[in-house]
Amino acid sequence: MPLRFGLFTFDPVSQRLLRNGLPVALEPQPTRALALLLAKPNQVVSRQELREAIWGADTHVDFERGLAYVLSQIRSALDDSAANPRFVQTLPRQGYKFICPLAAPRPPTPFWTRRRIATTTRAISIFDNETGRPALDPWLHTLPDAVLASLHAEAPQLALSGNADPLRRPRNIRNLKVLAQELRADYLLLGQLQNQSPALRFVTHLIRLPAETHPKANRLFGHPSDLPALESAVLAEYRRAVRQHILNLPPIS
Repeated sequence: MPLRFGLFTFDPVSQRLLRNGLPVALEPQPTRALALLLAKPNQVVSRQELREAIWGADTHVDFERGLAYVLSQIRSALDDSAANPRFVQTLPRQGYKFICPLAAPRPPTPFWTRRRIATTTRAISIFDNETGRPALDPWLHTLPDAVLASLHAEAPQLALSGNADPLRRPRNIRNLKVLAQELRADYLLLGQLQNQSPALRFVTHLIRLPAETHPKANRLFGHPSDLPALESAVLAEYRRAVRQHILNLPPIS
């Protein structure tokens, strides 16, 4: 079954990587390495496992240089970073771990929904970790891609962005009006991850730019031990907000 993570889909059978439904070029060796990492999500994949998956036990290569190249190609294809990973984390002297939550591909959006937006609407997303717990950063870094992929399925006419450089500015120097002008954004999806001991609270906002009005906001609760459940709730809430206040569709009962 194809695997979805953020804006990407990978089919283990055809060995194809897609971004928003479009093919991503990836050489055979990096593709085999990515397939192994995806087969063991959130588990350490040793360097020896990768060596055997990529080259086989009987092939002699410059392993260090070859593995470095393979990982660099995977990160380039995923727009990932070794220093601030959203997908592939390096564990020194241990191996590598695929840290982005996986989900099955969503069913196609009905055609009538796709036709409701006559003109392009631009939306951006910013999510802040206000818990003081750095261990939650990797999950929060992957959340924009998951939200944007979910909304793209709901309304592909939306022009969505969650990783542009201006969106990474620290909160204390962030100016929403400036962001709206720089990225030509009509809406902001703002999320705040907060402590609600012993659980977590995620506050969702849909903000209309540049006026900075709030058509929709909500509080969701979850636990650090079950981040996939909290993510599902966050995705559903943003889909409801977009459906009601951007697509002008009735709420889902």
